[in-house]
Amino acid sequence: MCSSDLVLKLLKENFEGKYNVIHKGTPFYFLSMGSFLTGDFEKAVYYMDAAFKEDIRSEIDLKETPAGLFFDLNTENEKQAGLEIVKSIKRNMDYKLKEIEKLGGPTLSINDIKNRITLLSLKNRTDLCTVSTALLSFFYEYQSRKLLLELSKFSEGTAEPFILYWLKGCVIFESLIRNSDIGKKTRNNTHFFNLGGFLKEEKIFKALGFVKCPVNQKFNKYSDLKKYIDKKNDNEKFLEKSITVTYGIRNIVAHSLAWEDKPCLNEFEEINNFITGAICIAIDKLYDNKTESEL
Repeated sequence: MCSSDLVLKLLKENFEGKYNVIHKGTPFYFLSMGSFLTGDFEKAVYYMDAAFKEDIRSEIDLKETPAGLFFDLNTENEKQAGLEIVKSIKRNMDYKLKEIEKLGGPTLSINDIKNRITLLSLKNRTDLCTVSTALLSFFYEYQSRKLLLELSKFSEGTAEPFILYWLKGCVIFESLIRNSDIGKKTRNNTHFFNLGGFLKEEKIFKALGFVKCPVNQKFNKYSDLKKYIDKKNDNEKFLEKSITVTYGIRNIVAHSLAWEDKPCLNEFEEINNFITGAICIAIDKLYDNKTESEL
């Protein structure tokens, strides 16, 4: 627990009534900034969301608050302490979105992500709030996870940072399908649907742009997945392979952290591109490109 967390904890314990009433947007905002700088990305977006909720409770103009500017990914207004962090998030997102497009994925801009997911989740789709913050931290974490492999290139050892990072991306992909309009209709008509069940549903895979189910592989361990990725198939497009790899990683990681080796840098980047590609496909195909949203 950092000193700022501790101060708030002591205030709540000793002055709970006042603590519940006062506006805590500012301390939450700076706790978020500190967490970004120390690499605790989940904690960072949690506190940023808490700051945003405090601003809503206090009926402050959200377009002008630092937390509002953060979720709006606004880099034009310089009246925010976390401006450089917002710029960094946008750089990471822009780099990765352009890379996915070059590989054969959909053409998506930062505004597409913002309008279709981020701002939507802050307004009338609160079920997407966690998906939205996870998506932002997923993009932001990429360079941090990549740096770990650049600094330590041992083939043996823990793969925890990369496995859990991939799992987050896979669950984001599944959540985007499950909570899309067509996904909600599909799950309401059945007792239970996992990711494989959704991808085998005709309405789902056609909505994603495929004429048949894109998943036709089963992977029991990471080495099986590596063989599939390394095998070149001229008839298999990037979009199809993205879905298959994401499905494979989702099943392998969700059931075991006992991996025989950890990914090398090239493997990490390649698999990250496939998972990010799957996420982009879901956003592009399942979430309407409506008129520009505002806070």
